[in-house]
Amino acid sequence: MANAEDLLATDREESKKKGHKDRSPNYPVIDLGGALEKAEAIHKEFRVHEAPVGIVQERWGFKAHSGFANQYIAALKAYGLLNVTGQGDQRKVSISVDADRILRNAPDKNELLKAAALRPALHNELWDYYKDKGGVPPDELLRHYLVWDRPEPKFNEKSVDGFIERFRRTLTFANLATGDIIDKPGSGGQSGNSHPEPKVGDFVQWTSGGVCQLSEPKRVLGVSDDGQFAFVDGSQTGLPMSELTTTTPDPCVSLPIAVPPASPFFKPKPPEEEDMASAGLAKERLTLDEGPVVLSWPATLSQDSVFDLEGWLEVVIKRARRKAGIKDEKAAEG
Repeated sequence: MANAEDLLATDREESKKKGHKDRSPNYPVIDLGGALEKAEAIHKEFRVHEAPVGIVQERWGFKAHSGFANQYIAALKAYGLLNVTGQGDQRKVSISVDADRILRNAPDKNELLKAAALRPALHNELWDYYKDKGGVPPDELLRHYLVWDRPEPKFNEKSVDGFIERFRRTLTFANLATGDIIDKPGSGGQSGNSHPEPKVGDFVQWTSGGVCQLSEPKRVLGVSDDGQFAFVDGSQTGLPMSELTTTTPDPCVSLPIAVPPASPFFKPKPPEEEDMASAGLAKERLTLDEGPVVLSWPATLSQDSVFDLEGWLEVVIKRARRKAGIKDEKAAEG
């Protein structure tokens, strides 16, 4: 197993590669063995007590709330080793029931390790896909499937090898063999994923406190680098992945949304004609060969304002005539 320094160096390199526009699906930034080392450090100091996320990240040697630190939190949560409550910098974390049993060498440790290895959505997807095909294939075939044949989102060729290496290390660490029957991931610790992780293109509903927060399901446009937030159509901010479920368009209760970070996919729409009318503006549009001419003005004008507008339009027409090379008739007569 690679040491922590090697893992961190690999994380930084792959993080740079994620800048490529063809981003790969989300997967844990460390293998299961590395995640358990991080969990053990928390377990030794805090046991199963809840602790502020920033303190935990600093114990790992990271800057609190940094991108890499958040990726490690997301990885442990993905394996079901960590419970996470709250949002953003106010999150608190604690060792899950499964992680506690694994670290204390409970009788079911081996089964819990296998379940943890397949708890990340992508790990579980691949295991299920290949379980009736003779097991996970050699790296070359797995790489071809992830880059070319897997349903969207496919893998970026620059990051797929890093994922395969960590996936292999995780399967080996958990001693998973073809034909193993594993309990459904998410049945153990509180932080297990009982629903598939939303991916780009999915419709999702955001549920907080048992109440739907979106008036209707929204399509996922992207995911934050730390895997904590999804950016959805029409929202200026990211939504917490832990509170999203994939669904189909269906009306639901509408409540205000105010969750960072800002979405890089949001583009404000230009004012529509009805918006202008509501602002007390009138509008006329004329389409010429060269393009459209649009004129707007206050819907209600005084007589003086009409005279002023008329004089201004005459000036505009004179300028247009000069640019078009049309001679002034009065000047020509003189």
